[in-house]
Amino acid sequence: MKHHGKWDWDLELKPIKGLPIYAGWVSLLESTTASITNKHIPIPTLLLATDKSSVPSSAWSDNYLVSDLLVNVENLLPIVPKLGKTVELHVVKNGMHDILHSQEEVVREEAFSKIFTWFGAL
Repeated sequence: MKHHGKWDWDLELKPIKGLPIYAGWVSLLESTTASITNKHIPIPTLLLATDKSSVPSSAWSDNYLVSDLLVNVENLLPIVPKLGKTVELHVVKNGMHDILHSQEEVVREEAFSKIFTWFGAL
């Protein structure tokens, strides 16, 4: 809990201040995102997202524990229907970017329940 989180991380692999962002990585991310949004995903896909985003700042906010700091959810939602008929979106209230690492147990339980139900229906 030293860094506001619930989990213990190997800080060598996941430093508190993050990893460097390289132009090549950003370029790849942008081109991949554009590529995906112009094609239909032909296999069943479950996309879990939280219900809101936050903009990171230098000051800590408890909002970071219940929102996505990496993806703008408002921009994501209109894209999902374009991904294909086999793509299903499930929005989890008060989740983090990585839903399964959310602090609230109820968030993780909802996410796992949806994943198992979704797999069971395949």
